[in-house]
Amino acid sequence: MNKIQDTVLEAISVCRDEIEILFEENADDDSQVDYTLKRLFAYQSDRSQTISFLTSANYWWDAEIIMRSFYETHAKIWLICQSKPGDRQALVEEFWGAFAELNARKKAERAKQGAEVFKENSRPYEAAVYQTLGNSDLYDFHEGNRKERKALEQKWSFSEILKTLEENSDNSFPLNGVGALRHMYGQQSHLIHADENALDLMLDRRLRTPEEHELLVCSHVCRIFGDQASLWTFSTSALRHRYGLTGDRKSHRWKLWKQLHELIEPVSQRFADSQKEFYDSYESQDGSAS
Repeated sequence: MNKIQDTVLEAISVCRDEIEILFEENADDDSQVDYTLKRLFAYQSDRSQTISFLTSANYWWDAEIIMRSFYETHAKIWLICQSKPGDRQALVEEFWGAFAELNARKKAERAKQGAEVFKENSRPYEAAVYQTLGNSDLYDFHEGNRKERKALEQKWSFSEILKTLEENSDNSFPLNGVGALRHMYGQQSHLIHADENALDLMLDRRLRTPEEHELLVCSHVCRIFGDQASLWTFSTSALRHRYGLTGDRKSHRWKLWKQLHELIEPVSQRFADSQKEFYDSYESQDGSAS
């Protein structure tokens, strides 16, 4: 596991260095597209550090919660980079414009009740903070009708972004199968919402035998590390695509990515083998039922 962790850190470091060089050599200081991508890359980098820390400290579920934000950030990076050059400007203008105005409107609506509660309880400072979120002199609020707001919110949702990426995937930046991220994103959502699925995940861990528990934890950590390194790697390629650069599949970055997954595979396989009897029993039941 130490070798796996070291390889993940090396892969991320290589990606981070390449991204910095790509921006230095290609970014336009006056480009809103480049400005947005720089902000997104910085955000995901901070989330990545948190994921590494939490995973190393054995806080796997907390790392998963941060992974949800990590997924969302990379999906937006891919969306902007994959878009046709002529569409990127309009996309980032919508991100900072109409989409931001939609979020401002939602924040104002949610804060309204809080402001009233603080007023009633003689807490003027807190009331003023909440009231400020509804100040039209400070924030622009989306004025479209409900149907327009719903469509815009859907467009920027994680699932819809993945759908757009799959529909527009091509050989220059292939993202076939990116929709598979929806499953773990859903699991992470359960953890955030503290629903019955989240509680069942906690219970499942406690009911495992010590031997099986160890295999499961190692496999879980490998999946987090594998996703983390993969998203860094794919987004570095996405940024190259944004600048019209190709031919990076033989780079050291991709060699590290392959090396990492070769290290992860036997760990994941050991846990999969320990579960084979369980899943085979359900396949047999399905077969008899048919």
